[in-house]
Amino acid sequence: MTVLLGGIAAQKIEPASTPRPSRLDPAVRALLSHGSDGFLLGGKKVARTRDLKALRVLSKDRDSELSRVARGMLQLEDLARTVDRLGSAHGAGGAGVRAVQRELTGIVRGIAAHAGSDLDRLGWGAAQLTGPSGLVTRLHQDLALKRAGVAVDHLVRSDAALALHRYFRRTHAELKGLPLQSLPRTLRRFGSDALLGLDNRTGKLLRDCVFVLRFVPDLAEIEKHRQAKARRDAAGWKVAGRISNPAALDAMRASEETLWALQRVDKCAICFLDTWRPGSRIELPLADFQAVAAAGKRARLSIWCAEGSLIELELPMSEYRRKMRAEVDRVLKPAPKRRRR
Repeated sequence: MTVLLGGIAAQKIEPASTPRPSRLDPAVRALLSHGSDGFLLGGKKVARTRDLKALRVLSKDRDSELSRVARGMLQLEDLARTVDRLGSAHGAGGAGVRAVQRELTGIVRGIAAHAGSDLDRLGWGAAQLTGPSGLVTRLHQDLALKRAGVAVDHLVRSDAALALHRYFRRTHAELKGLPLQSLPRTLRRFGSDALLGLDNRTGKLLRDCVFVLRFVPDLAEIEKHRQAKARRDAAGWKVAGRISNPAALDAMRASEETLWALQRVDKCAICFLDTWRPGSRIELPLADFQAVAAAGKRARLSIWCAEGSLIELELPMSEYRRKMRAEVDRVLKPAPKRRRR
């Protein structure tokens, strides 16, 4: 665990020279509030604030790194709207689908270029959705599209997390540090997610708190699981090829490939909290609990607040993997059979 204090060793600071807490610029606050992931505070979900106007302002004339973050989030908003239109276009015939598909592909390519990523990383090449509509085809097209959209979301958030980390490290590392590295940390399953829990035991009211959580999967482990599943599914694909039309089969394969692409993308959560009261617990989304169990390699949490410097915590993934594997076993355990009377 490392405490960053402007790149120098921690030293005692006399009260007279202690800097005052630095509150966030309103535009930066709007950016963080808009891009904040869903998290729990005291067991209740905290809704994010949507502010496209502030994002547009920040994307044009502010700090270059945060402008990049704002542009990525605006592109995600465009992606979400286009996905909705694509779903509606299914009823408008092939021409409507293809028109929205071209727009969607352009947005995805723009995001990938913005983040310096290869499109193959998202499996987007396999997720082209221009086939004749039909129940099986449409269901698998929609599923592939949603998975590709989630992968793009993770990619943009990963890029944003690194930019925010650099921004706070550069602009706020001179503040007095707090003993946040000693915060108790727990992990639990909530729905399909693994949530990282933190309790504020500093005895202080912390303001403008920014949490950046980064989960890095083990690519070799994912590939091992992918190959094992491909071997198990080989016979099923042959049967599907005989009974399905080519478009439906392509959509099914696109959905499968996009799922694996999604597993390979880093997962990042950005959470913003106005005030964190003493004794209050915040729970941050680490990743899908099955992903943590199967392929958790590395995770890091960065925390900044107005009262303290940037804190970096390496999270114990071996411990978390064991916990989530036990949870997977519990969830997948078959129900006991009832005895006949």
